[in-house]
Amino acid sequence: MKEIERKILEINKEEVEKKLHELGAEKTYEGILTVCYMDTPGSDIRERGDLLRVRRFDDKDIEIVYKTNKRVEKGCKHYDEYTFKGEDYDEAIAFFKCLGFNISCNYEKKRTTYYFQDSEIENRLPHSEGWPVM
Repeated sequence: MKEIERKILEINKEEVEKKLHELGAEKTYEGILTVCYMDTPGSDIRERGDLLRVRRFDDKDIEIVYKTNKRVEKGCKHYDEYTFKGEDYDEAIAFFKCLGFNISCNYEKKRTTYYFQDSEIENRLPHSEGWPVM
Protein backbone atom coordinates (compact mmCIF):
# COMPACT_ATOMS: atom_id res chain seq x y z
CA MET A 1 0.00 0.00 0.00
CA LYS A 2 1.11 3.57 -0.57
CA GLU A 3 0.72 6.20 2.13
CA ILE A 4 0.65 9.94 1.58
CA GLU A 5 0.82 12.01 4.76
CA ARG A 6 0.34 15.73 5.26
CA LYS A 7 0.43 17.31 8.72
CA ILE A 8 -1.56 20.44 9.40
CA LEU A 9 -0.78 22.05 12.74
CA GLU A 10 -2.73 24.44 14.96
CA ILE A 11 -6.24 23.69 13.75
CA ASN A 12 -9.55 24.30 15.49
CA LYS A 13 -10.60 20.70 16.19
CA GLU A 14 -14.26 21.52 16.77
CA GLU A 15 -14.58 23.47 13.50
CA VAL A 16 -12.83 20.75 11.48
CA GLU A 17 -14.97 17.98 13.01
CA LYS A 18 -18.14 20.01 12.35
CA LYS A 19 -17.16 20.50 8.70
CA LEU A 20 -16.26 16.81 8.31
CA HIS A 21 -19.68 15.87 9.71
CA GLU A 22 -21.41 18.31 7.31
CA LEU A 23 -19.51 16.78 4.37
CA GLY A 24 -20.60 13.28 5.36
CA ALA A 25 -17.28 11.97 6.68
CA GLU A 26 -17.55 8.84 8.82
CA LYS A 27 -15.89 8.74 12.25
CA THR A 28 -14.10 5.37 12.22
CA TYR A 29 -12.09 5.52 15.45
CA GLU A 30 -11.79 7.51 18.64
CA GLY A 31 -9.62 6.34 21.50
CA ILE A 32 -6.14 5.76 22.87
CA LEU A 33 -3.29 4.35 20.78
CA THR A 34 -0.28 2.73 22.40
CA VAL A 35 2.64 3.05 19.99
CA CYS A 36 5.98 1.22 20.03
CA TYR A 37 8.73 1.88 17.48
CA MET A 38 11.29 -0.89 17.03
CA ASP A 39 14.77 -0.76 15.54
CA THR A 40 17.86 -2.91 15.24
CA PRO A 41 21.03 -2.24 17.24
CA GLY A 42 22.81 0.66 15.57
CA SER A 43 19.54 2.19 14.28
CA ASP A 44 19.71 0.50 10.88
CA ILE A 45 16.00 0.98 10.15
CA ARG A 46 15.94 4.62 11.26
CA GLU A 47 19.13 5.45 9.36
CA ARG A 48 17.46 4.30 6.13
CA GLY A 49 14.51 6.59 6.88
CA ASP A 50 12.25 3.56 7.39
CA LEU A 51 10.17 2.68 10.45
CA LEU A 52 8.81 -0.41 12.17
CA ARG A 53 5.85 0.24 14.45
CA VAL A 54 3.59 -1.88 16.64
CA ARG A 55 0.48 -0.12 17.91
CA ARG A 56 -2.53 -1.09 19.97
CA PHE A 57 -5.98 0.44 19.66
CA ASP A 58 -7.68 0.79 23.10
CA ASP A 59 -6.15 -2.41 24.54
CA LYS A 60 -7.69 -4.41 21.67
CA ASP A 61 -6.48 -5.02 18.15
CA ILE A 62 -2.92 -4.34 17.11
CA GLU A 63 -1.31 -3.24 13.88
CA ILE A 64 2.27 -3.93 12.81
CA VAL A 65 3.53 -1.51 10.15
CA TYR A 66 6.76 -1.22 8.20
CA LYS A 67 7.19 2.00 6.20
CA THR A 68 9.95 2.29 3.61
CA ASN A 69 10.99 4.27 0.54
CA LYS A 70 10.21 7.65 2.15
CA ARG A 71 10.11 10.60 -0.19
CA VAL A 72 8.69 14.11 0.04
CA GLU A 73 6.66 15.55 -2.80
CA LYS A 74 4.86 18.91 -2.64
CA GLY A 75 5.16 19.01 1.16
CA CYS A 76 3.69 15.52 1.65
CA LYS A 77 5.50 12.44 2.91
CA HIS A 78 5.11 9.38 0.69
CA TYR A 79 5.87 5.83 1.89
CA ASP A 80 5.50 2.26 0.76
CA GLU A 81 3.66 0.68 3.69
CA TYR A 82 3.26 -2.95 4.72
CA THR A 83 0.64 -3.65 7.40
CA PHE A 84 -0.35 -6.73 9.37
CA LYS A 85 -3.14 -7.05 11.94
CA GLY A 86 -2.88 -8.95 15.20
CA GLU A 87 -4.36 -9.44 18.62
CA ASP A 88 -1.55 -9.45 21.23
CA TYR A 89 0.55 -6.30 21.60
CA ASP A 90 3.02 -7.69 24.14
CA GLU A 91 3.49 -10.88 22.12
CA ALA A 92 4.24 -8.89 18.95
CA ILE A 93 6.88 -6.83 20.77
CA ALA A 94 8.38 -9.99 22.31
CA PHE A 95 8.52 -11.54 18.82
CA PHE A 96 10.57 -8.64 17.44
CA LYS A 97 12.83 -8.64 20.52
CA CYS A 98 13.57 -12.34 19.87
CA LEU A 99 14.64 -11.35 16.36
CA GLY A 100 17.13 -8.82 17.76
CA PHE A 101 15.04 -5.64 17.61
CA ASN A 102 15.00 -3.04 20.40
CA ILE A 103 12.30 -0.57 21.45
CA SER A 104 13.39 2.86 20.25
CA CYS A 105 10.30 4.81 21.40
CA ASN A 106 7.07 3.96 23.22
CA TYR A 107 4.15 6.34 23.94
CA GLU A 108 0.39 6.81 24.05
CA LYS A 109 -1.75 9.32 22.18
CA LYS A 110 -5.40 10.18 21.69
CA ARG A 111 -6.65 9.80 18.17
CA THR A 112 -9.84 10.53 16.28
CA THR A 113 -10.03 9.19 12.73
CA TYR A 114 -12.50 10.10 10.00
CA TYR A 115 -12.89 8.50 6.58
CA PHE A 116 -13.83 10.74 3.67
CA GLN A 117 -13.49 10.24 -0.09
CA ASP A 118 -10.88 7.46 0.09
CA SER A 119 -8.84 9.35 2.71
CA GLU A 120 -8.29 9.15 6.45
CA ILE A 121 -8.27 12.41 8.39
CA GLU A 122 -6.74 12.11 11.86
CA ASN A 123 -6.48 14.26 14.93
CA ARG A 124 -3.67 13.19 17.26
CA LEU A 125 -2.98 14.51 20.74
CA PRO A 126 -0.74 13.34 23.57
CA HIS A 127 -2.68 11.11 25.99
CA SER A 128 -1.00 12.21 29.20
CA GLU A 129 1.78 14.27 30.69
CA GLY A 130 5.16 12.65 30.74
CA TRP A 131 5.06 10.88 27.39
CA PRO A 132 6.87 9.37 25.61
CA VAL A 133 6.82 6.36 27.90
CA MET A 134 10.03 4.40 27.51
